Amino acid sequence: MLEKIKKSPFYETLVHSKDYFTVTLANEGLKFLSIPILTYLLSTADYGILNIFGSWVSILSVLIVFNLNGAISRYYYEFTKDYSYFLGFSLILTAAAFGISTFFILIFRNTLAQWMELPDMVMFFLIPAILFEVINLTFRQVYQPIKDTKRIRKYSIGTVYLTFGLTVLLILLREDTKYIGRLQALVVVSGFYSIVKMRDVFKYVKFGYRQRFLSYITRFSIPNIPYLLSGAILSQFDRIIINHHMGNSEAGLYSFAYNIGMLQLMVSNAIHNAWTPKYYEHMHADKGDLIVINASFFSRIMALGACVLILFGMELGKILSSSTYHASLYLIPWIVIGHFFVGLSPFNKNAIIHAKKTYITAAMTLGAGMINVGLNVWLIPRFGSVAAAYSTLFCYLLLFLTEFLVSKYLLKKITVPLRAFGVPTLAVVICTLLFYFLFNTTEWNLLLIVAKAGSLFMLSLLIFYKEIKNQLIK
Repeated sequence: MLEKIKKSPFYETLVHSKDYFTVTLANEGLKFLSIPILTYLLSTADYGILNIFGSWVSILSVLIVFNLNGAISRYYYEFTKDYSYFLGFSLILTAAAFGISTFFILIFRNTLAQWMELPDMVMFFLIPAILFEVINLTFRQVYQPIKDTKRIRKYSIGTVYLTFGLTVLLILLREDTKYIGRLQALVVVSGFYSIVKMRDVFKYVKFGYRQRFLSYITRFSIPNIPYLLSGAILSQFDRIIINHHMGNSEAGLYSFAYNIGMLQLMVSNAIHNAWTPKYYEHMHADKGDLIVINASFFSRIMALGACVLILFGMELGKILSSSTYHASLYLIPWIVIGHFFVGLSPFNKNAIIHAKKTYITAAMTLGAGMINVGLNVWLIPRFGSVAAAYSTLFCYLLLFLTEFLVSKYLLKKITVPLRAFGVPTLAVVICTLLFYFLFNTTEWNLLLIVAKAGSLFMLSLLIFYKEIKNQLIK
């Protein structure tokens, strides 16, 4: 059986997925492992401030450097001999853009603090946090294509554990504004690892100019800014709107449920980070059939992860938080479903990126982001934070379907058909119906846990029916 697994077309991806899953767990662990400490030591308002801060870091880490580091990994797949020079040129452009943007942020710091609805003292942590996130994204752009997952995993895990430990210490030492302790820990540890990451990046750097470099970056990275910003808006802007209309406390409650539901991305991100190099290899070798087979199999793994979170996310939330946070736990399934479709999107979005039509992905994601903003502005004041979960789910589904249609009918590229995702999607829908009609309660109940476990087992049989059937026939 082990030999069969090693010979399967999924084995290499699964091996790297293991490393990327650990990395994603580590990255999300900055939020996830801190949840028990933060929710018991911080008020919902303080927790909301931290999440709004994180939302702005995600958005500004793309915007203030104009995504000039965003073409590094794509240029690697051009398989040219001047990659090191391209990397060096990209770093110079990125550093220049960051320096100019930082100058204006410092000048308008107080105005920006009011506009972002963040305390003035938080702004002193914003610039270093953005810088360290830019360095982290650049580091991954370099090491993901060469498949050095162990190095990525090592640094991510180190960042998580040191940040977690220092967060606890600094929060306990503070008598007021305890959330500042979390920001101090984040900046100190991320700063240390940023130095280490840049040391590793510079192993591959050479400085020299080629005329095509600037053209390549402007054609690939700049048009991708609306896409990246819209992606950040889709995942982050809802809590900004909630914070504006309903306050820090409600933003904190929604963020708590969102952070648990977003654990679904650990599965999908791990798979896609490991599979993307194989995708380009299959495209280069004109093996479209393997792309479809891979997508069908990996989408089933994502569906299983979604079912686990939908059924047991509420129990997980109750374990990780004090009772003041439990009011938002019913939102978890809707958040999980939205991120399930986020996980399915790259299977066809990769075809658009492979064709270097980043302006198409930018337009689609920008459209979905604008719709999401409009729905949130319209519905959140009327229906509360539940509207944010519904709106985000709708926009993620819309984006998934749009990417499929563009890839298949506009670009006529190798496309994963919707039927390949039929069984995984059906399983997630059935799981959601079971939760809301049978299991939607905050009470601890052993019989209920057993029933959920039984449901998960039956759903697993449905999800992997094809694989189980093939094994029985063999």
